[in-house]
This record gives sequence, C-alpha cells and structure tokens, in this order.
Amino acid sequence: MVVPAANAGDPREALSASSSLQRTLLQQVNALRARHGLPRLRPATGLGEAAGAGSLVLELGAGASLVCTARNGKGAIGGWLVGIDPTQLVVIAGGTGPASLTGYGLWPATPPATVRSAVGWFNPAGFIASLRATPGQEVVGLSGFANGFLDRPLAVDGGALPMAGNGSLFLTVTATTTTLAILAAPATPPTQSFSLALENALIGVHAPRFFLVTGPLANPSTTQLTSATATILLDARWLVPTLPATAPDVIHSGRAALLRERTPEAD
Repeated sequence: MVVPAANAGDPREALSASSSLQRTLLQQVNALRARHGLPRLRPATGLGEAAGAGSLVLELGAGASLVCTARNGKGAIGGWLVGIDPTQLVVIAGGTGPASLTGYGLWPATPPATVRSAVGWFNPAGFIASLRATPGQEVVGLSGFANGFLDRPLAVDGGALPMAGNGSLFLTVTATTTTLAILAAPATPPTQSFSLALENALIGVHAPRFFLVTGPLANPSTTQLTSATATILLDARWLVPTLPATAPDVIHSGRAALLRERTPEAD
C-alpha cells in the first residue's frame, strides 16, 4: 500500500489530509519510519503522475524478506526498488539468505545412458531477485549458478560436455501454467576442445559458451519438467563431412577438398 505524502520539512508539499483513513494510515507509516530513523511524512492529496495514469518508483531499504519456491529459506532484503504503473508491478531486490542447491530434471536417460539429464541450480547466499506482475501473469527471476548435465550431444569418447556458469532462473506463473527457464554462461569463453560425431560430420568444438533450458512444470514447487528444450551455443573449430562410400560429391572448404570422390579401389 502506498500512502501519498510528502516530507514534513518540505513547504512545497504542505497539503492538508484528505480523509480520516489517510490520516490513520499515515500515522502507522510514520510510526514505522520512526523506528528506522526516517523523517515523518505529511499528508498530500496527490503524488504527481501517480495520482493519474502515470507511474511511481519507490526505493526502499532493509527490513523486508524474500520467500519464494525457487529459493529455500527466507532471505533478508538489504534494499529494493518498486515500480508501479497502471499495467504492471516490478520489484527488484538484493540481499542475503541461506545458500541452496536444487536439481531440475529434464528428460529420461537415453540408453545406454542411465543418468537422467538435469540442470543443477545453485542459489548463493547473496542474491538479486526480481518480480514482474501483470494481469494474469507473474515472472520471478533469481541470480545464481547453473550446471548442466545433458546426455546429448556427447563427445566422441562418450563423455558429456561441461556446461556451467553464472546465470539467471525465471519462473513464469499464470492461473494454469508454470514455465521454468534457466540460462547460464561461463565467466570467460571456454578453450577446452572436444570432437562431436554427428550423422554426417565430425566437428571440433570448444566447450559450450552458453546454454538455455526451458520447459513447463506441473506447479511452481515441482522440480521435474514435463518436457524440456535445451539450447547450446558452441564455437566450432573445424569440420570434416562424413558421407556414404557411394556418394560422388566433392566437399570443399576454401580451396582444399576435405572429402573427395570415393571408389572401392580407394577404400
């Protein structure tokens, strides 16, 4: 609740109270401000454009707490910004709280693999959180660290590609759906090299420099996605096409042919 008011020491905003309800609310607000050493407020009949179809931004200090399903325990907010306009409410807050690790399941393991693909999301003690609420939808965002464990693509030796980095988690909630999105990237572009064997090519790549996982959840408290999509950004270093022995094509890279016409005699 926002009570239109002005600093008592500002003569430009010396306006009388408009109702007994406003006076009562203002007394409660001033009692709270006094406990935090803040100046008293004086009633005002309006608050600039916020009295009409405008917007309002409030900067608030410590004293509040953060509780959400994507972060275990209660976090103490050190400072926050609140933006209000006729179409949305936006809150950005920073603070500290209990660190925690949550694993989000993506899809069942593909034989011969036995481990389910998942993303581990780590909430550090220090956090930045956001909320954007519009009619029928809320989006909660958290800062943290993500580690991906995917069964595809795999390196030619069968090993999984390392995917980890600082990132953001977003939960989008409506009356009927909950959608999770986790995106992360390493602090510096990775230089570790891998070879990927695809159906028609062998590709040399660096470890992923970015990954994004999205998908629906049954509800905000669950950790198993009902379906998932993973997007991975890799820096390709080289490529060797691998075509069937009967293919007469000649593949060129620059001036040199990487793959020439193959014949039974050449094999």
